[in-house]
Amino acid sequence: MITKEYRPFRVVEDEEFKKLLYLLNPSYKLPTRKTVLNSLIPTIYNETADVVENRLKRGIAICLTTDGWTSRSQDSFYSVTAHYVVEDEKRTFLASDLLGCVSYTERHSGENIVNKLRDVLTKWEIGNKITAVVSDNASNVKSAVRIGGWRHWGCFAHSLNLVTQSGLKEIQVVVNKIKVIVRFFNKSSLA
Repeated sequence: MITKEYRPFRVVEDEEFKKLLYLLNPSYKLPTRKTVLNSLIPTIYNETADVVENRLKRGIAICLTTDGWTSRSQDSFYSVTAHYVVEDEKRTFLASDLLGCVSYTERHSGENIVNKLRDVLTKWEIGNKITAVVSDNASNVKSAVRIGGWRHWGCFAHSLNLVTQSGLKEIQVVVNKIKVIVRFFNKSSLA
């Protein structure tokens, strides 16, 4: 529940939650926050990592998506997700797995980004399976992909957003007039 529904660890300390579980099963002993943090979550992580690792070994034609961002508190992060086709005995299917979302304290240069990408590829042993890297069109990321020797595809949604934002600037005068009209009708019940 905590991992799949993104609940805080402290949920196991909530009195109403404890009462609910007691009503459902009086003999159930709820784990402590410390047990959840130090034992249960790492166990689930390791089990999930094993599943992903085995799936990646069977995967072919892996495409990566990658992005970096800075939080409101100025902490930088970098993420890498693999998208690929998996063949097993019963079926062939598409899979997507987040391979890493890590704190990123280095300068966001092409060299540093390619090193981060290579670390992820080495960890998951998929360096020879990469067919393309999809990202925004930032020059540092495009540089990293070029240095890594991979094919780059710009993110369609990001490109579409840039075009839309540019188009909105072209019609900003009209947009402002429409906002004034809407505001007038929202403020006046008579209108």
